[in-house]
Amino acid sequence: MKKLYSKVVLILMVVFFAISMCTVVNATAEGMQVLNSNDKYLIYIDGLLGDTYYYAIEDNAGVNEDDLNWIAAKDDTEGNKVVEVTKEQANSYLWVMQNNEIIKTAEPINLEDAVTVEDVNEMKTLTNRIDVTIDTVTETTREDDVIRKVTQGTLEITDSKNATYSYQIVLLNDENSDYVQLEELVNKIGTEMNMYENIELTKQYNELWNNIIENAKLSKVKDNTIMQPEDAEDGTKYAVLLQKEEDGETTYDVQFLTSYKEVENTETTETVKKEVKTALPVTFDNPILFIALGVVLVAIVIVAIRMRKVSKKNEK
Repeated sequence: MKKLYSKVVLILMVVFFAISMCTVVNATAEGMQVLNSNDKYLIYIDGLLGDTYYYAIEDNAGVNEDDLNWIAAKDDTEGNKVVEVTKEQANSYLWVMQNNEIIKTAEPINLEDAVTVEDVNEMKTLTNRIDVTIDTVTETTREDDVIRKVTQGTLEITDSKNATYSYQIVLLNDENSDYVQLEELVNKIGTEMNMYENIELTKQYNELWNNIIENAKLSKVKDNTIMQPEDAEDGTKYAVLLQKEEDGETTYDVQFLTSYKEVENTETTETVKKEVKTALPVTFDNPILFIALGVVLVAIVIVAIRMRKVSKKNEK
């Protein structure tokens, strides 16, 4: 039983050691980034891009350092010092020596997480893949005697008119950490970075971007215009994820915006004009009045004459 127990323990130790070695080999060593350039793998070592150093590559991590075959660091197309690796040297181990001192010992070489030059260049196009214009629009409404003007930000798509567009608006907060990290990444893209930093940033971008696209909840864009969130106050940060579909090809892009909202309420005062008609005093300018007066005078004269005739007859 004791022999059997010892054998089982020995087997478990061997298995555990093998798993540990695989785990180490499948992880790129700290301070190293790998670029796949035309099936030629270049390892960039942080802090050594501009320095002269030597390196050695072996299949066995336990090789004697005195038996290492040292090679001078190569130059890439931009003059950076790099370690040049072939496909056949994947999962090998790397030693680095500078000024006769070994500064890296048996570091695992993992080519599986290498990025390509195209990956780096694609990352740098983020926010510029779909043409847009950022503007504002003012909406005027009236309630009773108050005129309300609300000015808000808009995003207008000015890219191909033959394409179909979809979008998703996401507020930048703790609940949407992927977008928050992506905005920080976008802000770094415009800064000056060396190749090591570019590769490191590209790997971060690939992970974030793939996760965002996989979990996107898109809606169709109407009239090529996207309004900012209705409940967004002035200064609220948000992201607009865009999808473009044309001729069987799908393009994704993102814009990071800060909401603009200005509300102006104006109270209106209406002046009511009343027309007052005043009755004018009666005057004798009217010709009808003169005719009536004439008739009355004639009647009085006739009556007076008749009365006078009657009076004379009575005297006789």
